[in-house]
Amino acid sequence: MSGGMLPVRTVDRIVVLLTGILLTALIIAFAWQAIGWNDTFDRIYRFLSQSGWRKAITILIFLGLICYLFWMGLRRRTPEKTIQCETPLGEVLIAERAIESLALRAARKVKGVRDANINVRATTSGLDITIMTTVVPDQNMPQLSQEIRTKVGEYIREIVGVSVNSVTVNVSRIAAENRARVE
Repeated sequence: MSGGMLPVRTVDRIVVLLTGILLTALIIAFAWQAIGWNDTFDRIYRFLSQSGWRKAITILIFLGLICYLFWMGLRRRTPEKTIQCETPLGEVLIAERAIESLALRAARKVKGVRDANINVRATTSGLDITIMTTVVPDQNMPQLSQEIRTKVGEYIREIVGVSVNSVTVNVSRIAAENRARVE
């Protein structure tokens, strides 16, 4: 996500919510009309037709919602990236997201690591893992980075059963120091 745009799932939810609200209002108007309470449709039509701009904006809103809903229904979802592992009983597919979660778990077990963002890239020879980490202050960075590389690589090899080509560690932030409260 870049440039301040909303993620597709958020836009989908907003469009579905707006469409639901509009359809609910339309159903209520139909119900009022059916039981004869008032002339709801006539009032809505008069309100919208008082100005050419109101008509144009209403038409554009409905057309936009309809087009987006059609697009939501017809678009192809990108398949989740997976890593294929061969076992004696057959093949196993593991999502890259699952491997990222495992690598995050292993990285957080290293003393001095506060948080991390993990990126896994599968190649034909194994996995390349990039870790952007936040560490606590006053740590020996080369030693900490090596420990993270070792623990994450071993953990992924052990749990997933896939060879790890490289583990790149980037210390992106130093965490704020927790100060003891004096009362």
